[in-house]
Amino acid sequence: MATTTLRRLLTGNVIERHSDPRDGMYRQGVIARAGDTVASTVLAELTIPVDAVLGTDDTP
Repeated sequence: MATTTLRRLLTGNVIERHSDPRDGMYRQGVIARAGDTVASTVLAELTIPVDAVLGTDDTP
């Protein structure tokens, strides 16, 4: 079973995604900034715009 942690860092306005946990540590990490998109490690068709999470998009 794949486990992924997604958290928002308020300082720097970035999102960190950690995945592939083994022996109490995550083996993969991605930092995403405004304008980036975070893709699911489990569902290939699922992507999340970072702006939507950070609240920086202009979509009404």
